[in-house]
Amino acid sequence: MLLWIVLGAVALVLCLLLSMKIGVRLVYDAVQLRVWLQFGPAMLQVYPEKDAKSNADKKRKNVKKNALDKGTEKASKPNMTAEAVFSLLKELLPPLLDVLGRVRRGIRVRCLSLHLVISDPNPAEAARRYGMVNTVLWPLLAVIENTVSVERRTVRIELDFAAQQSRVEGELFLTMRLLHGAAIVLADGLRCLKPLFRFWKKTKPEKNQQQKQEKTASVQKLDAA
Repeated sequence: MLLWIVLGAVALVLCLLLSMKIGVRLVYDAVQLRVWLQFGPAMLQVYPEKDAKSNADKKRKNVKKNALDKGTEKASKPNMTAEAVFSLLKELLPPLLDVLGRVRRGIRVRCLSLHLVISDPNPAEAARRYGMVNTVLWPLLAVIENTVSVERRTVRIELDFAAQQSRVEGELFLTMRLLHGAAIVLADGLRCLKPLFRFWKKTKPEKNQQQKQEKTASVQKLDAA
């Protein structure tokens, strides 16, 4: 009886976790970009980072960064070639198309807000930009609304001949069920790993002569000890 209770509790926890919403919220207020990540009911701001950091933490990060920079200088550059990149893109194209199809069915646009004020010292140039933006933006929004579910959309495009420069403000809030994201990873994640692994092997940097000599010397020291 106790075993069934434990299994039921585990199943209930898994169901609650898989039904949890994950998402990302981006807000730009003409001054800076702010980014939040959502995990269920919790929202965590990830950009910009909070300034509540001690000097010790900053020094520690600087030391780590310098050490990484020194290590990067010694490391050999990867053998990146156009042929390898093209081969990778060719192999990743089918699973990525499947991922896009599944994401399209599971993603929700909770908020899509845009306030764009177009201006230029030259009124003719401002009018030209205004017409070009309207020509591109409204068909693009129609494609987005036909592709994914958009709950709230607020878009305003204005033309201001008095201002010296254009201004833009906006917000984008996307969510998805964790179950849907896990299904995408299980269905198409493994298909993407094999091409990525082959690409990593092809572009893996070869050890230079100095690194080989250092490795040989360390092995000889160990043997002598």
